[in-house]
Amino acid sequence: MTKKELTNNFSKVLRIGYCDLQDLTAYCKKIGYNSGVYGWNWDAFILNYDVAICTGYRSMTGDNISSECEEEINKAIKEYKETHKSGDWHKIGEEVRKIALDILFKHGFIKEWQK
Repeated sequence: MTKKELTNNFSKVLRIGYCDLQDLTAYCKKIGYNSGVYGWNWDAFILNYDVAICTGYRSMTGDNISSECEEEINKAIKEYKETHKSGDWHKIGEEVRKIALDILFKHGFIKEWQK
């Protein structure tokens, strides 16, 4: 997958570092990856119909998420998962993604219609 393919298919692409927000990306569908002469560069995930996440080492695209926002997302997901240890994996994933979208909106990384 190329940067252009990713940015053309989503109105918002958010960039995070490798291994950041793993509790979130575990519940997102992986849609592609990018590699180059030095090997793997990044993976792309769908957060919702219009927002994608790009995570990796180099040559990533998208708007960088602040560390404060990442910490808040991680904390909220951890709290949610502690109270919902069992149940439907798809329902938990839907709620985890909704939590992340609400926090991203609160911090101004996405617009309300992208939630």
